[in-house]
Amino acid sequence: MKNKFKKLQKGNIARDVLMGIVVLVGSAFTAITIYAIIFFIIGVSQNGF
Repeated sequence: MKNKFKKLQKGNIARDVLMGIVVLVGSAFTAITIYAIIFFIIGVSQNGF
């Protein structure tokens, strides 16, 4: 664990920040997609289509 942290500090900070943003956006997009599918299924089952 300590070795990984040392490697992260030595690495390119801009790249690490970019990767963090990509992970955040990816997880947010996944959550939104899951919620959209759930609401779509609920709406369809309530409307009887």
